[in-house]
This record gives sequence, structure tokens and C-alpha cells, in this order.
Amino acid sequence: MKNPFKNFTKKEWILWIASLFIVIISNLLTADFDPLTLLAALVCVTSLIFAANDMYGFISWRRREILMDL
Repeated sequence: MKNPFKNFTKKEWILWIASLFIVIISNLLTADFDPLTLLAALVCVTSLIFAANDMYGFISWRRREILMDL
């Protein structure tokens, strides 16, 4: 299995870690802490980073394809 974190840039690492940190802190500061909600939010943040990365790759590929047709 390929390591999906291997191709992260420094900017993506910072964005992902900062997002995780914000989610963890905001969950810990609430009076009604739920570990399952925290876990779901962390998984969501991680999946959004991967989805955004894949979408950027697709858009770049598509834009290159369009520019080559000109």
C-alpha cells in the first residue's frame, strides 16, 4: 500500500496539522466533550485535505489538457 502522506508539501503538512490542532482544541474546550465526535472531525479534516489535493491535481491536469488544445 502506498503512503498517501509521502507526497505532501510543507504547506499541506502545516495546513493539515493546524487544522487537526484547531479541531482538537475546540473539542476539548467544550463542556460536552465526546471522543467519537472528535474522532469523526479528525477523520473529516484528513479526508478534506486528501480530497482537495486530488481535486487540485485533476484541475491542473484538465487545465493543461485545455491549454494544449489551443
